[in-house]
Amino acid sequence: MLLPFLLLISFVSSAQAIWFFPQKRFQYQGLIDAGDLGLNGAVAGAGKGGDTGTGTAGGVIAWGDWDGDQFLDAFTLSADHRQLEMRLWDHANFKFSSTPLFTIIPSTGNPIVNVAPADYDHDGRLDVLVMTQGSSASSPIEMEVWMGRGRTGLVGQPIKLPSASGAQPMLADGTGDMKMDLLGQSSQSGNSGILEMWENVFGSRNSTQAFTLSSAPLETGSEPPCQLATPHSSAFIDLNGDCLADLFLVCAPASGSSHQRYQIWTAKRPAAADSQAGGSSKYSSFTFARSGLLPRGAGPLSFADMNRDGTIDIVFASCPPSEQDCYINIVYNKQVGLCEKQLSAAGTSGRSSSDPFKAWKDWWYGTGATPGQAGTAAGTDRCRRTEDLCVADDEFAFEFEGSAANGSGVRIPFASLLPGHKPLLEDRLTSLAHPLPVPLVIGDYNKDGYPDILLLSIPPKTRSDGTGKTSVHILSNSRCSLLTDASAKSECNKATTPEEEGRWLSVVQGGAEPLTHIDDVRAASWVDIDDDGTLDILLLRGTTVAKDTRRVTFIQNNYFYDAFFLKSLCLNGACSSAICKSIEAGPEGLEPVETRYKPWGASLPGASYKFTVLDPNGLRRAQQVGQQPQSSYRSLLTPYSYFGLGRTNNYVEKLFVGSTLSGGSQALTRDAEYFLAMEGLIPNSQLVIAPLLTSDDDDDDDNDDSNGNGGGDNGSGGSGGSSGARPAAGSMTLSWHRELYLQPGDWIPWVTLTLVTLCLGLCGFVFAMHLAEKREDERERKKGVHAINFDALG
Repeated sequence: MLLPFLLLISFVSSAQAIWFFPQKRFQYQGLIDAGDLGLNGAVAGAGKGGDTGTGTAGGVIAWGDWDGDQFLDAFTLSADHRQLEMRLWDHANFKFSSTPLFTIIPSTGNPIVNVAPADYDHDGRLDVLVMTQGSSASSPIEMEVWMGRGRTGLVGQPIKLPSASGAQPMLADGTGDMKMDLLGQSSQSGNSGILEMWENVFGSRNSTQAFTLSSAPLETGSEPPCQLATPHSSAFIDLNGDCLADLFLVCAPASGSSHQRYQIWTAKRPAAADSQAGGSSKYSSFTFARSGLLPRGAGPLSFADMNRDGTIDIVFASCPPSEQDCYINIVYNKQVGLCEKQLSAAGTSGRSSSDPFKAWKDWWYGTGATPGQAGTAAGTDRCRRTEDLCVADDEFAFEFEGSAANGSGVRIPFASLLPGHKPLLEDRLTSLAHPLPVPLVIGDYNKDGYPDILLLSIPPKTRSDGTGKTSVHILSNSRCSLLTDASAKSECNKATTPEEEGRWLSVVQGGAEPLTHIDDVRAASWVDIDDDGTLDILLLRGTTVAKDTRRVTFIQNNYFYDAFFLKSLCLNGACSSAICKSIEAGPEGLEPVETRYKPWGASLPGASYKFTVLDPNGLRRAQQVGQQPQSSYRSLLTPYSYFGLGRTNNYVEKLFVGSTLSGGSQALTRDAEYFLAMEGLIPNSQLVIAPLLTSDDDDDDDNDDSNGNGGGDNGSGGSGGSSGARPAAGSMTLSWHRELYLQPGDWIPWVTLTLVTLCLGLCGFVFAMHLAEKREDERERKKGVHAINFDALG
């Protein structure tokens, strides 16, 4: 019975699909040119009737989930950069919609230089901040916020913000209340070059404005003021390990110097602001930690955990003026490591003590330390327990000028990767006031847990200014022992300390042929097309024929890797429950309609993830990932965080999710509630986390859903374009709502078929045995009756 069915399946061609088995869209194992996916419609018609300034000829400028359907939508520019359109993703047709949901034409009439999607009015729906600037480098940067209403598009007129000067402002939660503020230099202030904050006061009881200018939330001291470099690659990301986003500021060179400077400001934890006046907007949320000089010739900075030690490192390309070669630099974040990776079989690493608990505590935190002081205790062998991944190490350090011998980082020459190539550090093929920086794009394309790099380079014998031909490569983050090139392996071993696991970069060639045929890329981004659990590639291509035109090409990542991933989205806590409510105007003559929706588009820039997994060898690995840490100069970062887990035969042991509720807000009634600790997460899944701020005097019903058991309907989201006034400072508690979505693998249908077939086979076997037993019982009965009849005759 089972054999004929299996034989029938074996004769089905691999190119065909059984009715309940979806046919694979892409068959080839490797990178596949997926075309424009509907985003190049305006380019084809530009040469026939002339460019009308509409369509997607300017390329993709930002990503965001506008309609909250968990699929990524695209913000696209017209060829003259004066119009912005929203293209929704069409999951059924595997492409972006041909008709834009809405079109934005800024009132200034100047070209759009940057777009920063975020939920500014805190109603659980995505809004969009549009920055425009004139053709002169000294022109002010005009900003306006357009309020979104999901699938209905936009509502009302844009809200104009005070203009900025010099560098583009960056998104950051400067007040620690999970509302996005802006940091930059205002053109209306007399303090030229001094950092200021556009404070988000939507829904405030004390203000009728949307944003107000105030001093930057930085604790003043002896450090010199930071004037943001133009352009800059500043970031809002956790750097000291406490799961709170800190500020990394790239500052302009000091007078008489050509070195760009950097400053690191660490966020205050909730307990650190007890002495400041609650409810005041004149507090400081960030404390100065350290500063220094960036290397000469350094390009834009990127941030990722490159060596998988649970800390955020810094990655950038550089071309020092005094050297002929260029380099890829990885500067490691030197913090305390995991205890469990260092423990001996006895568990005490040779320590002896009459007090076993003291011996363990000293080993975990350093001699004389307490659990809350893991980052500052004295001792040479301090470490972190997996239960304390969000304990700050205030002794963290970046050594930009350090050598590889002391483990401060890795400096990989281009000659060992791509001989004759140079990194494309900025896109000069534009008519904008400033060239656009081109960073190293970080993403784990092979899911091994070690982030890889998408590199744009200038080939040899082409224009050195980057306006000619370019090339694009994937650089795989590999172990030294796996390198096939002998010279690269030797360099890798020299650049690694004996106690560390050596890592190096190698150019991916197998299956990457589609990248070799493209020679005009100006910008790139990792993006999960159609939410299928793999990182694909967006390429923006341009030539000297039309400077500002950018053709879109998507490269589908169809490599097969025996590894797992996790995709996470932390929301901004816009509603006091997992479902938002809004009162919308009904049809003419009818009452207003209450609309309920999930705030999936309202991501929280600056959120942090730290977690541990066990590899197949039983070695515990720690990883850290930041969510959308950069927002200036068309960073093209996705609102979610994607991280590979590598090969593992277990759940994700512990995951810590950090919000941006810092000490400045004084919003919490208890300490250490700004992060969430979770255990036993299933790999190959998508996690949505919502930190929910609720007032202490709210009804108990408002918190029914904070334990992650499902959506509720008591949200206090925006009504009629505003989220409403927030409770008074110092009277709020934080709860967490969690939703986990499993990503089905390609093998699920075959496992299901095998299970069903096995069950049917077992049922058939049991039924056959039942019939055989029934026939045997009938024979026994007849035999007994026959014997009785013979006895009666006798």
